[in-house]
Order: sequence, then C-alpha cells, then structure tokens
Amino acid sequence: MGEIKRYIWTLPLIGGILVLIGLLTPVYYLSQLGMGEYYWLWGLRYLDVGPYGEYTHWIFELEPKKFTIFLFWQHFMNFLLFLVFAIVIIGSGYKAKKKDNLQRFENKWLGMGIALIILAISFIVEAEIIMNHYFKEYLSVDISFWDNQTSGLMVSDGGE
Repeated sequence: MGEIKRYIWTLPLIGGILVLIGLLTPVYYLSQLGMGEYYWLWGLRYLDVGPYGEYTHWIFELEPKKFTIFLFWQHFMNFLLFLVFAIVIIGSGYKAKKKDNLQRFENKWLGMGIALIILAISFIVEAEIIMNHYFKEYLSVDISFWDNQTSGLMVSDGGE
C-alpha cells in the first residue's frame, strides 16, 4: 500500500493536464458540405468555407451583438472555472507528493472531479438552452443545438 501512496499524486496531475489540453480544443463544431465552423470555450470562432477562405473571429464580434456578447461571457466564465479547477488539482497533486497524510487531498480530488463533471454537464445544458433560444428568436426555427453541432472538449462522436 505504501508504494501506491508514493505515486498517487500523479493521478490529479494527469487529470489537471488533461483538463488544460481540453481547454485548447474546440468545444463544439459544425462540419458539413466542405465547411467547418469551430468554437473554443474562451470565445474564439474559426470558420473554414472551403474554396472561399478561412476566417477567425471572436464570438462577441458576430451578429446579433445583443446575443453574442451574452454567449461569449457564458463561454468565458465556464473557461475560467475549468482553468481554476485544473490549477487547483495540479497544485494539490504537487502538495500531496510531499505529505504522508493523503486523506485531505483525496477528498479535495474527489470534490474537484465531481465539480468538473458538473461543470461540463452544466455547459452542455446551458449551450442547448441558450442556442435553442437563439434559433427560435433570430432564425425562427425550433431545432436542437446538439443535433446540429458536434461536441468537442475531449469528447468525440467517433467521426462523421
């Protein structure tokens, strides 16, 4: 048992690094008919329209401004929470390396892991609610956001 406790601190370190890598990947994208539209959690939007070129914008620069500024802040707040949780998990992993009593750290790691799962689920639900409202109000269609977009953030549907 002592041998396992000597290396248990690497698990939160790996988990925190995976969260940081996930923050660098698109959180959702739409790819069809030779076009690709990618969104990052921190507000960047990349649009590849095939032979017409590639465009990069911030979400808040798109129209309608009244909606996209709100969408940007919703994304950015989730990004900050993910970032803070990842840093706390990595920091506690390093602190646990130097301590003998891991009970306090194990409870913190479990709490942070549950918080990350809840944050991811809440982002998925928020995106569905907010974008469904956008589709109804600005495009006059009643469609599900996740029926059109493919999720990212280290989650894949296995290809198209």
